[in-house]
Amino acid sequence: MQAPPSQDEINLYNEYWNTLSGNSNAQVLPEHIIVNFYKASNLNNQCLEEIWRLSNPNNVKSISKAEFFLGVRLIALAQQGYNVSNLPMNITIPQPKFRGFENVLIQFQNKKMYGQQSSFNNMNSQPVQQTKLLTSSFMTNSSNNTNKVYSFGNNTSPIEWFIRQAKRNEFSDTFEKFQKNTVFHYDSLKDLVKDEPVNQNDLDKIWALLDKYNIKVIRKGQFIIFMHILESCKNGDAIPNSIPYSIIQSTGAEKEMEDRTIPCNDKNIKKFIIIIIIIICKKKKNYFLNNKKNFFFL
Repeated sequence: MQAPPSQDEINLYNEYWNTLSGNSNAQVLPEHIIVNFYKASNLNNQCLEEIWRLSNPNNVKSISKAEFFLGVRLIALAQQGYNVSNLPMNITIPQPKFRGFENVLIQFQNKKMYGQQSSFNNMNSQPVQQTKLLTSSFMTNSSNNTNKVYSFGNNTSPIEWFIRQAKRNEFSDTFEKFQKNTVFHYDSLKDLVKDEPVNQNDLDKIWALLDKYNIKVIRKGQFIIFMHILESCKNGDAIPNSIPYSIIQSTGAEKEMEDRTIPCNDKNIKKFIIIIIIIICKKKKNYFLNNKKNFFFL
């Protein structure tokens, strides 16, 4: 029997749980979210199936925190080469690693460091600058990258086709900020990436994956996928050649991908009405001129 989780383990596993649930205080999470997260451990399917069996013996479709914590713990041990079906006693539990979730581990480590420094500094009445701790390899340092332009031509890693709920919410908020008449326009790309410029050819390649009819607009589900690809490429992944239907379906973008209509904005509507009025007036004028003699003899 293994020792119960340490406080550090509980805190880290909570960070992962909160990330997957979007900080919604959920007590259970759907099976597919947990499965995709476990796959990010880069363990083989046989090992993951055994971990699933051990952590979810009743094979339920909604996973509780306790089952999730056990699964993550077993993944951490499997990543160190242990046989999860035959574990020795009193093992030091390492920190698990999940591809695409590196920031969660960094945030946990920063919080832990800040807590330790805060305790020390409280005794010495020296305030701690928390902002210095909240840095990661994925955050742009404005002082060092003033002229940096992201380019993805040399990236080789495949994209992880799983969008965490917290990221979906973040991308949805970004969409609402930039959308016009319920769509995001191609012309708004320059404003979207103005703080972290991206090579235009790379942007166009990503855009073309979503805007297959070249109508120069995408909708919310498409935008979420676009942002996921863009962010993944910034973190070292290669631009994909295609998008799996499963990710299109999961973001509700199936109909959006086939929608060729472009919503009219107020200016276009006004222009359209004015054109119609002009056409009607011209027709009436022509009718009057053509029937002028008839009107004269009435």
